[in-house]
Order: sequence, then structure tokens, then C-alpha cells
Amino acid sequence: MAIQYCPNCGANLSHTSHELRLCPSCGKPLESNTQPSPTHIHVHVGRGPFNKWVTFLLWLFLGFLGAHKFYEGKVFMGIIYALTLGLFGFGLFFDFFAILFKPTEYYLP
Repeated sequence: MAIQYCPNCGANLSHTSHELRLCPSCGKPLESNTQPSPTHIHVHVGRGPFNKWVTFLLWLFLGFLGAHKFYEGKVFMGIIYALTLGLFGFGLFFDFFAILFKPTEYYLP
């Protein structure tokens, strides 16, 4: 006969009857018809998903007007970019690297 262990606490169940529904050591159910819980859960709180390449193309052609900021939902920054032509070019330079190092699908807080 094979040695059996409780899946919850690891107690040895070989000496007990096979008709147990609860572990005598921890008291948790031995047979569960439910699906196992996932090992990780992706929870995205915020805006998105946004596509990196759509953002990049907007930056490339209309970045001086802040189109990539409007796409991400950053309306105030979009207006600032439009009024200052991309923060006088410095904002566009920074955004180039920021966009390229983002994952293909990204979320914003």
C-alpha cells in the first residue's frame, strides 16, 4: 500500500481509513472538487492596455503636438506638449527612449 499524505499539511494518512473526508491533523477537507487556485493573478489597476508601437508612431509623426500623450489619456501633458512643441524638443527626446523601453503592451496607473 502506498503512503498517503494530506495535501494541506503533509500529515501521514497511511494508518487511517481511506474514507476520511477531513484530515485528522489539520481538519481540512481531503477531497476537493474545486480547481486549484492559480499561482499568480494579473491585476491591472489603471488605464490600458496601450500598444507601444501605436504610441511610437504617434510620437514619430505627431509628437510635437502631444498626440502620444493624448493616446495614453494624459490630456494635460498633451496640451502642454502642443503649446510648447514637445517641451521645446526636450520632452520628445526623453519620450523616445521611454517609449522604446516599454513592453509591447503596457498599462498606466
